[in-house]
Amino acid sequence: MSLTYGDLWRLAHPVVRDFVGGLALGQNGDVPRLAVEPNRQLPEPGADAGAWPPEPGSYDKSGLNIGAAGDLARLGFALTIPSVRAFLLGLAQRAGAHSERALTAVAETASTLVEAAGSSGLTRDELLDV
Repeated sequence: MSLTYGDLWRLAHPVVRDFVGGLALGQNGDVPRLAVEPNRQLPEPGADAGAWPPEPGSYDKSGLNIGAAGDLARLGFALTIPSVRAFLLGLAQRAGAHSERALTAVAETASTLVEAAGSSGLTRDELLDV
């Protein structure tokens, strides 16, 4: 496989760099300032997930981050956390359960959960008491 100009453009795009850099921080050892400060503190969930479209980080000509991390850096890093990986893997259906009806049910359930939680106006602690 050879890299085309389109491949190189995608790999050099700031939001792709952010996402891949966040994933890279999930490893042990020293890493350069690829996307976020490598302090390895787990990101806190909350309303600061960013806006649409994701705000990219800024990079110098050598590809190292020179400013604030972009929105997708936090997402890439979050995907390396064991509980997040376990949750996402748990969403994967077993072989043979990928019927259109099953996929629609999963999508509708997720959408309903987001809509109910978002419109409730309840805090995290209040939702836990429900």
